[in-house]
Amino acid sequence: MSARERLSSVDTAWLRMDRPENLMQILGIMVCSGRIDDERLKRTVARRLLHYRRFRQIISEEMDGTWWVDDVGFDIDAHVRHSLLPAPGGQLELQKFVAEMASTPLNSARPRWEFNVVHTADGNSAIVIRIHHAIADGIALIGVIDSLTDDRVDAPAHREHPATVATERPARRQAEGSGDTSSTFWRTVIEPLADAAQASLSLGGNLWGQYLGLRRDPGGIRDYASVAGAIAHEVGRLALMPDDSRTRFKGRACSAKRVAWSEPLPLAEIKAVGKVLSCSVNDLLLASVAGAMRSYLVHHGDAVEGVEIRAMVPVNLRPAG
Repeated sequence: MSARERLSSVDTAWLRMDRPENLMQILGIMVCSGRIDDERLKRTVARRLLHYRRFRQIISEEMDGTWWVDDVGFDIDAHVRHSLLPAPGGQLELQKFVAEMASTPLNSARPRWEFNVVHTADGNSAIVIRIHHAIADGIALIGVIDSLTDDRVDAPAHREHPATVATERPARRQAEGSGDTSSTFWRTVIEPLADAAQASLSLGGNLWGQYLGLRRDPGGIRDYASVAGAIAHEVGRLALMPDDSRTRFKGRACSAKRVAWSEPLPLAEIKAVGKVLSCSVNDLLLASVAGAMRSYLVHHGDAVEGVEIRAMVPVNLRPAG
């Protein structure tokens, strides 16, 4: 029988937040010049990605808790797949395919990740990557996905694995899920917040900072009730905030998604603009999204002056390096 490892409270929160209309999966697409060798990609993924054991484990919900368990029947062919685009196989068909993947939950009977390779009519290939948030967050996955790439065509399939956050997470999470009092407490606090997040509630930055500090030093917690009370107060305060402006962006989420993207922009140019404006790449990205939403409203003849739109934006709280 394979060894079990209890899901951490944070992983459990991601799992509980999964909804058909809001899947907790990270989806990305890599467009490659020329045709991908499917078998070589499969070998590379097997040798490099499976180094991280989360990609070989399933989530098992049992009477005594929720656990990471090795998938004894793991089959790489079930995770690295080749799909066909409908004719003419251009960008529109690729976007529709990605939208379909964004609307489809990952198979819970297998490790929750998948690479779909598609060939486009222009002679290139794309890899559509889906990974459940319980496996790793977006920042950790940057290092994982980077480990699959090389700067030359004839690079060997095996390479050294970088000491990324994702590499360190299993050991950290095992400590979190050891069943001690602090772990039980944080599961009690975090799991109800998963439902609160679905109602567009989020904790204030200061409170999250306190939370992360206590996670790093659980021995410093002296009064669990006061921490839980502070969280409840913050959630309640946000719940009582007046609604933002009514716009055509308001509505009930559904399971069908649409995906689109622009032509790529040189990252060096974006960083140069950010340096001049003293802001980050993420700041520029959010400003671009806000500008696009405003243009959309204007295009449809809607009022934009004094309109306020609130959104939940994930923030990386890890220290640099």
